[in-house]
Amino acid sequence: SYFRFHILDGGISSDKKEKLLKLKQVRDFDIQFYDMTKYDWSMFPDNRAHITLATYYRLRIPEVLPKNIQKALYLDGDMIIEQDLKELWDTDISNYVLGAVEDEEGIDSSIRLNLSNKYFNAGVLLLNLKKLREVNLLKISMLYLDKNRKRIIYQDQDILNGLFNIQYKDLPLKWNVNTSIYVPNNSKHIYSIYDSDIAKQHPGIIHFTGGAFKPWYQEMLHPLSNEYWNYYKYTDFYSPEQRKSPILQLVLLRILLLKQIILNEISDKIFTSTISS
Repeated sequence: SYFRFHILDGGISSDKKEKLLKLKQVRDFDIQFYDMTKYDWSMFPDNRAHITLATYYRLRIPEVLPKNIQKALYLDGDMIIEQDLKELWDTDISNYVLGAVEDEEGIDSSIRLNLSNKYFNAGVLLLNLKKLREVNLLKISMLYLDKNRKRIIYQDQDILNGLFNIQYKDLPLKWNVNTSIYVPNNSKHIYSIYDSDIAKQHPGIIHFTGGAFKPWYQEMLHPLSNEYWNYYKYTDFYSPEQRKSPILQLVLLRILLLKQIILNEISDKIFTSTISS
């Protein structure tokens, strides 16, 4: 398959773009950069320790991509592709606005936003651009945010779920295998142990969810961190010094976890106050 990448550019340097282009030596592809810094994002909440305002860039995908493109596959940057994407791409979403996979915290998030269907993770989105342009994604996203700002914790992921909770196609778990499948926690979700076991054994896309589990920070914490480094070595970005020592990893982990705990406590207090008032 020949790939055409559309990069939502939040300020990528010329040097880094050149390094990306050198990957054509491994396999040819087409790439286009879209300057997202020219838009005003100040109206959107920036309330997650390891997530920047760039997370909202996907809300403008129907607007910035050429109008002749009717379908797109959005992928977060903290992922490793393990299977041929053609199977995922060929999924029929003609009657849906998008396709997505259930989130690892799906039950609690559904309750928080008062949703009737599963809560999905927005890291992998198979987008029906025709339908998203018809509903004017950015405009309705801002309207939803205005009405539900105090409930929003997971930024644009919350917004997309609130808008399209009954209009999305549920994709197999293997296409967005989150960290909790490999490192169990107290997250509540609808997918079964059987589903998670199958996805764990045969992942299509590994998603390094959770700030403490990004392999470039703490490679020891995620059991498949080496998959990231194996692919990273193909790029001009790689240098052996980037693999941090265990002591430095633990220091970074403590900092990230502390930041996340503080932000989560703030978000929970705001949400609890909103519900009780």
